[in-house]
Amino acid sequence: MLLKDFLIGSSSLIKKLNPEFISMQKIELSSKLSEKHDRYIADIAMLLKCISRDDKAFYVSVLFSNVDSLKIDQLRFDENGFNIMYVEINDLSNSQMEDISFEIYNYEEDDLHFYCENIIINDPVDCIE
Repeated sequence: MLLKDFLIGSSSLIKKLNPEFISMQKIELSSKLSEKHDRYIADIAMLLKCISRDDKAFYVSVLFSNVDSLKIDQLRFDENGFNIMYVEINDLSNSQMEDISFEIYNYEEDDLHFYCENIIINDPVDCIE
């Protein structure tokens, strides 16, 4: 499933806004000691800029928690950010992989790939430009 469709399916507000184009404006990596796993785990936070069919812009922040096997290879940012229209999310929750529920990857460029345990999508906010 495309990230765009995942966002629309996860939030009635995003569905109502109906994004036509999505770009990543910012990506942040963080790590913390997990008592559950007794090791350090990583999280990825992304700030996404979405443009609706009627040219309204809004931001959505997405947190990917307990990230594993992160691969980032020459992400190409331009004045619009990083185009993530071809980023796929596979639901692996039934795969019996411990602490892995999702696979995220860019099938067009193969420049972004990782697994994570959870995805948290925050409510969209209007762009002020």
